[in-house]
Amino acid sequence: MTEDEALGPGNIAYIASTVADGTATPDDARRLLAEFVRQARSGTVEPRLIEHARDCFAAHLAGATLDHAFGIPRGRGHPAIDDDTRALVAMQVLEARLAGKSREMAQGEVADARYDAGLPIHGETQVRDAWKTHRVTGLVWLRALRAVNKCEWTGAELKRLRTIYKGVPDAKFPAEKSANTPP
Repeated sequence: MTEDEALGPGNIAYIASTVADGTATPDDARRLLAEFVRQARSGTVEPRLIEHARDCFAAHLAGATLDHAFGIPRGRGHPAIDDDTRALVAMQVLEARLAGKSREMAQGEVADARYDAGLPIHGETQVRDAWKTHRVTGLVWLRALRAVNKCEWTGAELKRLRTIYKGVPDAKFPAEKSANTPP
């Protein structure tokens, strides 16, 4: 069936039910609205189509936007990701880098692990952007996590941190233990 063809009662009932349960595609929801307009112009509207319009307006009156009530949300893509999630991703990249991975390998591994876990920020570009914009916060978070867990930094890790954050003015490194420092 093409978009220009009239919808029969069965198609109307099916699409109306998918709009009601939130599984309709925006294109199907638009086809249903177009069918309502077509039928209204002809002077005869299927009872199920009238019920559908009633239900959509009721959903709007209950607080849904008109777009959502009629199954055509305007927002595209995924919801916005908060800075804390980006900082967590940056910390995960940093942990992989401290384990000896290159930036590219660390970002790829974090992206794969987050994808497998069904977590937001799971594409390599998203992970790369989170690292680029939140790498200092990721360091702060890792320092705090290690302090809470009483996990000491190794000399190799401290050296690697200085390499990773070379030229990053806001990066603050953990203090290196000297031979005279008590445990």
